[in-house]
Amino acid sequence: MAMLAAAFPGAADAAGAVVAPRGGPVAAGPGAANPLAPAGGGAPRASAAAGDGAALPANASTSGLAVALDAAGRHQYVFWRGSDGRIYEASYFRSWRGPVKTRWFSGFTPSAAVDAHGVLYLAWEGADGHVLEASFDDGGWHGPEDLTKTNRWRTKGRATSAVSLAVNARDGTQFLMWRGTDGRIHEAWRTRKWHGPRVLPWTLAGAPAVAVTRQGDQYVFWAGAGGDIEEAWYRGSWGGPVDLTGTYGWGEFGQTTTRLGVAVNPVDESQYVFWTAVDGRLYEAWYAQGWHGPVNMGWSTGSAPALAVTRASRQYVFWQGPDGGTWESWYDHGWRGPTAPLRRNRASGAEVEVTQTTADFSERLARLRSVSFAGRPPAGLPLITVDENQRYQSFAGVGGAMTDSSAWLIYDELSAPTGAALMSDLFGPVGAHYSFTMVPMGGSDFTRTGQPYTYDDVPASQSDPQLAQFSIAHDQPYILPALREMLAVNPQTTVMATPWTAPPWMKANGAYDDLGGAGVLNSSAFQPFADYFVRFLEAYAAQGVPIAAIAPENEPTSGAPFPAMDFPAASEAQWITQNLEPSLQAANLHPRLYGGDEGWGDPSYPSALLSSQAAGALAGVAWHCYGGLPTVMSDSHAQAPGAAQILTECSQGIEPYPVPEVLIGSLRNWASVVSLWNLALDPAGGPVQPPNYGCTGCTGEVTINESTQTVNFRLSYFQLGQVSAFVEPGATHVGSNSFVSYIQTSPDQHRASPGLDDVAFVNPDGTRVLVAYNNSPSPIRFGVAWNGRGFAYSLPAKATVTFSWKP
Repeated sequence: MAMLAAAFPGAADAAGAVVAPRGGPVAAGPGAANPLAPAGGGAPRASAAAGDGAALPANASTSGLAVALDAAGRHQYVFWRGSDGRIYEASYFRSWRGPVKTRWFSGFTPSAAVDAHGVLYLAWEGADGHVLEASFDDGGWHGPEDLTKTNRWRTKGRATSAVSLAVNARDGTQFLMWRGTDGRIHEAWRTRKWHGPRVLPWTLAGAPAVAVTRQGDQYVFWAGAGGDIEEAWYRGSWGGPVDLTGTYGWGEFGQTTTRLGVAVNPVDESQYVFWTAVDGRLYEAWYAQGWHGPVNMGWSTGSAPALAVTRASRQYVFWQGPDGGTWESWYDHGWRGPTAPLRRNRASGAEVEVTQTTADFSERLARLRSVSFAGRPPAGLPLITVDENQRYQSFAGVGGAMTDSSAWLIYDELSAPTGAALMSDLFGPVGAHYSFTMVPMGGSDFTRTGQPYTYDDVPASQSDPQLAQFSIAHDQPYILPALREMLAVNPQTTVMATPWTAPPWMKANGAYDDLGGAGVLNSSAFQPFADYFVRFLEAYAAQGVPIAAIAPENEPTSGAPFPAMDFPAASEAQWITQNLEPSLQAANLHPRLYGGDEGWGDPSYPSALLSSQAAGALAGVAWHCYGGLPTVMSDSHAQAPGAAQILTECSQGIEPYPVPEVLIGSLRNWASVVSLWNLALDPAGGPVQPPNYGCTGCTGEVTINESTQTVNFRLSYFQLGQVSAFVEPGATHVGSNSFVSYIQTSPDQHRASPGLDDVAFVNPDGTRVLVAYNNSPSPIRFGVAWNGRGFAYSLPAKATVTFSWKP
């Protein structure tokens, strides 16, 4: 899971948040062992799905590997030259597919890269040393094209090494480098057409390896005399070369016996280099304001390594082991693996990817060793049985609220790169991949200034029934830009809007609040309030933020001293049928309408709506997690099976259950959406309207310190990500047995019994996902059963784990 490149020490701060650092191992002296490498060094340890270690025959790598990531970082593509001379491919998206044999022959290892549009490019050295390239998009494979022949490169276009390919993720410019027949580096590049080849003045012993940044800066590495690692770079003109091994005193462990695996972070230009040293082990060095390393990774290799890195510094490194198998390790706040993803024991059954978050932050969406459905379900253990014949609701999304405070902190207070990176970590496919957000229509208790507002505020004693003063100008500086940026990151995000209050002139008390329940909507304002919704929906759509769902009022019986409005169920039902629905239809607006938006402790309100004349207009019922049990959503579903159940608010800091319990308990009780409250708050839990009557102790999913420009990710972010990063909108909730019950110990006290809670889904692409949470103070060992097969697993106390697999 990618995080901000600026954040992460691996320890919780005083508030329980974490800050994420640059990816990369801890610097060590030449030849020093990596403390995260397998104990004892030697050959890597296989995952539970790695089988008996027998190498694949014709498709086994004989020269090294090539790896590429898509723009989001979730798809991995791995290529190699097999022992039969053909190019083979495997790919990863939730599970490994392949290997697939191509019809193409290569003399050396191919090279791969993906552009910003998701087009995959593959380059290699073909017959007579010609440089060949093929591409893959939605239309399938295209080519290969003989670039040497087509562009009449003649002798300059003949390679005597593997070809290295890099693509500028910003503008799509391609760069190719190879060793020519003269022993020097040759380069060609394509903008609208191919240019070059240009002969660079440096001789090399092996193949060059090139990487490029979004700014178009190139970094090229190669093995020089005696295996020393050398580098040159292009920033408008060529600089270097520098003998890194000699200059930095890397010694014999800084000399490579293979082609180099290199990558550059496209955002901060951190450089990463992997190689096999004279001891047969894999080593890494990296540049971040100076060179660090080399570090002995402790893994024995039989080929050149291949490397790719995301903008958040997550590294993926592949290599061929001494036995010919393909191995992978990845850096995600610490090195993970290695595993042998392409060597599966055929008798072992489906491979299961394991991702875990622990309450002590030692593991945060950490990808662990795979397991597999390798035999009968284990006996003598609590057993979670995934039953796909039991099918429940469709999943719509997980997320949080883009309040005025959250939007201001994210969009206005952070630098543009940091804010964009955070938005990607929240909503992007390489991040938590949230797909739902709640937006207050006007002010809530969480606003930048701490002052309430609506979109039609007029002086006291005045009114505006024609909405002549209606304006969303307040939202223009940071709320709308933040929402547009969010939608650019994940266009499938559902945006729901709910008012905390109507404009004061529409209410009996003429105020923003609802103290004593006096802030009721005047009957004379029923139509203006419906028109207020229409104007809001039209204005937001015109600003590029379509609103997919609405609710008439947030907590309509709260009596709160901050923006709130009393809206009895009978009045709301009347307003929906006589005012809101006709107005929406006349304007050709069709948002999904949810009633309620009340706490679990007041199920009578949504029940009354579902029994009223407004029931036919409702898409479902919205809930908050306060004051009751999640089972009230199952009761609501039983009353109206066609009405969706969604949880639209649950604030960290005052939630009645731990976040994983809220998440799993809601999903097990028919919720299709689970959304927490503020996406982001400052270290003091604000900005908030003083004196903060409603949310003392509340936190955001991230904490933003605007003065230091740091972003701290709360535990809830990782816990939500255990679902949102794996379960796709449109997934179906399927059967699985749980081992907890929800208990009301007093009118205001609720808890879940100690034990193992879980929920299972089948994604639209067929991926199965099981999420389990151990809410007890001790580890629990349990079994998982699916299709008559199973595996055992031990889950630490208070930890959440996600298992995902594909049949």
